[in-house]
Amino acid sequence: MPPLDLFDRSWLIHTRSEERSPAKMGPEGTARHSLISHGCIVNGTVQNSVLSPGVRVYEGALVRDSIVLLDSEIGPGAVVDTAIIDKFVHVGAGAIVGLGQDRGTPNVDEPDHLSTGITVVAERARIPSGARIGRNFLIGPSVVESDFAGLVVPSGSSVWRHDGSTPAPAATEG
Repeated sequence: MPPLDLFDRSWLIHTRSEERSPAKMGPEGTARHSLISHGCIVNGTVQNSVLSPGVRVYEGALVRDSIVLLDSEIGPGAVVDTAIIDKFVHVGAGAIVGLGQDRGTPNVDEPDHLSTGITVVAERARIPSGARIGRNFLIGPSVVESDFAGLVVPSGSSVWRHDGSTPAPAATEG
């Protein structure tokens, strides 16, 4: 299979997209082997990752081997490593998403889908400042800081809303 060339003019990708300002790299911002969409502001470090429109990476933050979707924020000093971050997510200052080397503990709720070290954060979730989140972790939609039992959560776990809503499957769109 030939490599995927997103810039191949004979195979245009048409997507609906709102107009936003160009991506902005701050004085300390760096991006390497990454795709940075319009409207992004990068004041931290982005490596081997894809940032959708409007993503903000604050000072001292690191996004590595990850996909971060629309209008999400990676707070100052936060680390996102090998994760898929859905739209409108806030990762608090100093939080680590994808902590440690334990890639073999499957997720308790989605063992067939989350068993290779990827952490998934659903839309509108808010990760507390200083949280330490392991790998193969699943954070449900609209989770807020008070839904976390503690700041250190082991690989293979999940966090869901405490409002009585039923946990939804990780993510499938048809």
